[in-house]
Amino acid sequence: MSSSAVITTIGRNAFQDCFRLSNINLQVCTSIGPYAFNGCKKLGEASMPLISSIAESVFQGCANLSSVSCPSVAKVGSYAFYGCSRLASISLPSCSIIEINAFNRCVALSQVNAPNLTAINSRAFQSCDLRSVSFSLVTTVEDYAFDQNQNLETVSLPLCTDFGENVFRSCHNLKSVSIPSFSGTPSPGMFAYCSSLSYIPIPTDGVSLPSNVFAGCESLESASFSQCQTIGAGAFMDCYALSDISFPVCTTINNMAFNGCSSLVSVSVPGCTVMGRGAFGLCENLASITFGSVSVFEEQAFAFCKELLSVDLTQATLIKSMAFEQCEKLTGISVPLCTELQERAFANCYSLVSVNLPSCSVMHESVFTNCSNLAFASLPLMTTIPSYTFYGCENLTGIYAPNFSMIGSWAFTYCALSQANFSTVVKVGPRVFSGCESLTTVSLPNCETVEFGAFDGCSLLTTVSLPMTSIMSTWAFQRCVNLSSVYAPSCMIIGESAFNGCLSLVSVSFPTCKTLGSYAFYGCSDLKSAYFRDCTVVGSNAFAYCKSLTTVSLPNATEIGSYAFQYAYDLSVLILPKCSKIHGGAFLGLSDLYLLSNSVVAIPSTDIGQVSTIHVPRSLYSQYVNNSNWRYYSRKFAEY
Repeated sequence: MSSSAVITTIGRNAFQDCFRLSNINLQVCTSIGPYAFNGCKKLGEASMPLISSIAESVFQGCANLSSVSCPSVAKVGSYAFYGCSRLASISLPSCSIIEINAFNRCVALSQVNAPNLTAINSRAFQSCDLRSVSFSLVTTVEDYAFDQNQNLETVSLPLCTDFGENVFRSCHNLKSVSIPSFSGTPSPGMFAYCSSLSYIPIPTDGVSLPSNVFAGCESLESASFSQCQTIGAGAFMDCYALSDISFPVCTTINNMAFNGCSSLVSVSVPGCTVMGRGAFGLCENLASITFGSVSVFEEQAFAFCKELLSVDLTQATLIKSMAFEQCEKLTGISVPLCTELQERAFANCYSLVSVNLPSCSVMHESVFTNCSNLAFASLPLMTTIPSYTFYGCENLTGIYAPNFSMIGSWAFTYCALSQANFSTVVKVGPRVFSGCESLTTVSLPNCETVEFGAFDGCSLLTTVSLPMTSIMSTWAFQRCVNLSSVYAPSCMIIGESAFNGCLSLVSVSFPTCKTLGSYAFYGCSDLKSAYFRDCTVVGSNAFAYCKSLTTVSLPNATEIGSYAFQYAYDLSVLILPKCSKIHGGAFLGLSDLYLLSNSVVAIPSTDIGQVSTIHVPRSLYSQYVNNSNWRYYSRKFAEY
């Protein structure tokens, strides 16, 4: 569709979404309303010699528009040419103002001639293909005006004094910027991700730098600001080539300011007293840094600074989470005033050898996790060792913590401690000493609870003294293959697999234990005798495969779980005076068994095991023989 009629005025929305309109005569037109040709996808050219102002969204979405002539236009309205993806060039000799988003997403637009232009509003040329920007009269450029012009190489704005945020963001090929009249503070993100920019194109005597101003400037090698006192968040983030910085009077470095500056080796900011989150994080080659009296180190302040050799923490009172995580070459720290260490503050500091925290009373989880060379830690004020604190500290042999009463889960897992003698501890959390293969003795005189897996896999552990412990949870001493002595006279509950695989246990006595969990002593091949005075319930497989077991005394047991004594080949004496119930397979594989009880023990109709001879009291012999559930074994009974 085309129109050859003479038109002087076109109203609002007049031809909006006329998808087939391809040509229109605007030679004598003096006024075009907003949205007049919006969405006319086949319209290829527009010549408007008498139009003085292009209204809002007039040609928005005209994807085929490639030629525009408007010599008299003084102002281009917002969204006027938004998304005109084939428009490659435009001449605006009379234009002084280009409003917001006017040419946004004109992805082919590489040339703009506007010699009288004075103001460029927000996002006016965002996502275009401009190669050069030269506007000699422009004084104001608003937010994101040239954002994502990825082929833009040179900028000349000699009179411009006012720049909005992210004006040149993501102009990846920008190499030359001339803004000689600009003397104020740059805007946030002004040159963010201009990855080809290799120098600072603004005055360097300002007192502050805003956030993200040079973030992602991958080619920038040096930055010197003699009067700068405050560096904004992310100001130089991911400036990978930045190797030389000078900020002699800087007092504040905000969040992420130099994060990812992997070429920085040495930094001196002698007046700095505030260090923000991630300020130097991921500066992988940073070996030394000098700063002022910093009392709080924020999250990830130096995280992953793998070459950092030392850091002055003498004034630190608070070190937040991950502040120095994976500072792999940090060998020692002195923190005399620090009262709190947060999560993973020094995790994965592989070269850290010793730690002295004389003032620390609050510590969060995983503070020294995987500090594989840490040998000694002094924590005189700590009352609780949190979870994972020394997890994986495989060379930790000594710890001074005279006041702690609680040990969190996995706190010493895989450490090299040879002794665990802690007189004040009342609770040992899950997996606390699991995998401590050098641990030989444990003395916890006031410990009340040992939680699951606390000593699992401590292969050299031989002696355990737990006089006050009432609960030994699941897997508590599982796979302690050299454990030969356990003293726990107050224990009331032994959890599932608590001593599973303790091959060196010979004799056990838990007079106060009331409940014996499943698999509690499973596979204790050297165990010969067991005494459980108060035990009422024996769990399934509790003594299964205890091949040396000969005598078990359970004077108050009322129930024996399934397969409880299966393949305990040498078991001959089983004292069960009060037992009333035996579950299936309880004695599977036994040859000779004495049942010491005051009444007939109840069994299920299912098989309790192929026992060769069952010795029962003479006074109960006939009752056993005539009992319906025992009848299957009637020929195996013998009196005693």
